[in-house]
Amino acid sequence: MYQESGIRAVELGACAFGGKDPITGEATWPQLETMRIAISRRVYTNDHLDCIVNALEYIYQNRDSYKGLKLMFEGPIVSLRHFTAGFELL
Repeated sequence: MYQESGIRAVELGACAFGGKDPITGEATWPQLETMRIAISRRVYTNDHLDCIVNALEYIYQNRDSYKGLKLMFEGPIVSLRHFTAGFELL
């Protein structure tokens, strides 16, 4: 979202709520993959929402051209992993 349109968003799925099993070290995954889109309250217009819709539509139509990110770093506080994580483009 940010690269294509400058719209800030945060992933609320595998990074935010995933983790590692403390015994086996295996990855654990959440049941849902969602995204929170940052919209400034009190100042947004229908044009702002149209911009978000257009960006999502463009990204969806070109979804095969995106390769994703690799988690390179996660901070020491597991419950805040998505705030402290570092990623690398694949």
